[in-house]
Amino acid sequence: MKSFFRRVITLGLSLFFMAGVTSCEPRGETNKVAVAIEKAEKMSHDELVEAAKKEIGTNKLAVQSQTSGTAKALVKFKEVYDIDYDEEAASSTKKDYQLYTALDVVATGQYFADTVTIQDVRSLQQYIDEGILYSYSPSDLNLADEDKAPLASIYYNKLFLYNKKNTSFTMTNVWQVAGSADDAGHLNKLSFQNPATENINMNFLLSLTSPRGIEMLTSAYKKFYGVDYDGSQDNFPNIGYKYLEEFLKNVETWHTSDTRTIKDNLRLDVEGEERIIVFGAFAKYKDLIKALDNDAEEAARMLAWDMDIDGFKGFLYKMYTVIPATAKYPYTAALFNRFVLTEVGFNAGWGGQYGYYSANPDVPIHQGDKPLSYWKETCIIEDEAYLSTVKNSLISFVQANIG
Repeated sequence: MKSFFRRVITLGLSLFFMAGVTSCEPRGETNKVAVAIEKAEKMSHDELVEAAKKEIGTNKLAVQSQTSGTAKALVKFKEVYDIDYDEEAASSTKKDYQLYTALDVVATGQYFADTVTIQDVRSLQQYIDEGILYSYSPSDLNLADEDKAPLASIYYNKLFLYNKKNTSFTMTNVWQVAGSADDAGHLNKLSFQNPATENINMNFLLSLTSPRGIEMLTSAYKKFYGVDYDGSQDNFPNIGYKYLEEFLKNVETWHTSDTRTIKDNLRLDVEGEERIIVFGAFAKYKDLIKALDNDAEEAARMLAWDMDIDGFKGFLYKMYTVIPATAKYPYTAALFNRFVLTEVGFNAGWGGQYGYYSANPDVPIHQGDKPLSYWKETCIIEDEAYLSTVKNSLISFVQANIG
């Protein structure tokens, strides 16, 4: 359904520009915002604050987001800068496809929001290329080049997770959840969110065929089977396709919510010898703790999340902060996007919890978690450059293997 929406939006934009509309409001608004962002990137922090306050006055900044932490960060933002915000917009988190669909109005010159916090880089890049979204990058923060354009604010990871209580197995290799039931150590109670409705899971699957994915899978294959992978007997373009097909066929449960699956299904999975293995968002650890009456020690005894797994531990992806082409207050939007990347801003929205990592390496992680550099070394990474080259045939291959 999301692919359909994106095709409709792209078609609409094509017709819009083919009609010869070159001097209408949308194009003018786009230029205004783009110029403001370019100027903002050259400003010091104090200069940006001055520009933002002059621009917004007593009006309110409107932020649309996929993460509830944004509303908390806005409370602190108002406290620090005395800039008000739209509480109704901030309190309503949306799915990625809902935000991308809503952004269609920007293509016709209508106002939607001043800044957007959103994931799924495949869709995001399309909207940037079409001039619907712009990215501001603060020059005074210690960001990696790959996090500047589009501007990454938060890293998340989806990991292999299971309940350690009464568990007779240990997951040590990613091929245990692929392969066949005849493999020694095979694990077949896999729970995975359907990639047809979860773009991040689709990006994970597509990334298995990337150079990094192939390298990790090839190394793990030899350790698991004791021989090098010989693709001559398969009809797969590479080992990533083989793993992808076997992994999807091994999914027992297509769950609809990482939150519910981790705090309910995984928490209650204490009977018998076979455990469910959830491939889910590590950030939902907080929901498991809440489900255990805020007993963090019990949650730590229960949740297996940092196993020594040959291959990869999970998938690392980003949440981005971008500015729509029709934003009313681009300087204020830039100031907020910068604020989220500071220690004060990040901690207000996402601090003190597992599974949230600022794109700014100078912001400390939650005590007990692993640093972002660790997850970059041990996970498949959402690679914007690779995902932009993915062909429809690979997406069709994934869809054909969904149960």
